[in-house]
Amino acid sequence: MQGLYTYGASGAKGNLELNAAYYDREYDNFRTLTEARDRETIRLGATFLYRLAPKSQALFELRHEDIDYQSATSTQDSTEQKYLVGLRWDATAKTSGSAKIGAARKDFDSPATEDFSGASWEVSVRWAPQTYSSFDLTTTQETEESSGTGDYIDTESLTLAWNHEWSGRVSSVASISRIEEDYVGATREDETNSLSLALSYEMRRWLDINFAYTYGERDSNEVGNDYERNQWMITLLGSL
Repeated sequence: MQGLYTYGASGAKGNLELNAAYYDREYDNFRTLTEARDRETIRLGATFLYRLAPKSQALFELRHEDIDYQSATSTQDSTEQKYLVGLRWDATAKTSGSAKIGAARKDFDSPATEDFSGASWEVSVRWAPQTYSSFDLTTTQETEESSGTGDYIDTESLTLAWNHEWSGRVSSVASISRIEEDYVGATREDETNSLSLALSYEMRRWLDINFAYTYGERDSNEVGNDYERNQWMITLLGSL
């Protein structure tokens, strides 16, 4: 459950965005292993936007997150804060997107668990050299909740995607990504690389067929967590 409220007119010099979200995560399977990961999360955020030009805005963003694990013995209850500055722009010289950089802090309720303080960034840029072809670059640095190993995961990710319309009926998406995960509070470090190719064909106005292939590879310094995966998918999408 989430909501967004924007104060200020569409072309105003300044705008304020307020957002809130609530998540209740409870695992159904393998309860002996997953029960300790059940949690509730409350997120609050405020972003002030200052217009620099008709299609670009500077931004100043504050976020607060309260993470409450349901297990009475959990030592992972925490609060997170992010302080970000950056730019948001729309279709300026064939590019659009946003870039934010700043600081993040994660404070654990338990004194036995080490707090986190460091840099954080979120960049998402689209470059469209042609109306029928575009490239998307996304990179982030953030902390993620533990999957059972360590106190939390310090994660950096990078994805590059190419979207192309070959004709009015045929389009494709090709992407590569890299994720580096450091399990803080443990010795585990993972590096995951993936490649995906997808082709979409509009058979009828109301029916699309999609073909997709994904290759994934994870290298871990912890025995038993390496893998290679090949995945093929064919899907049909209909509409009325």
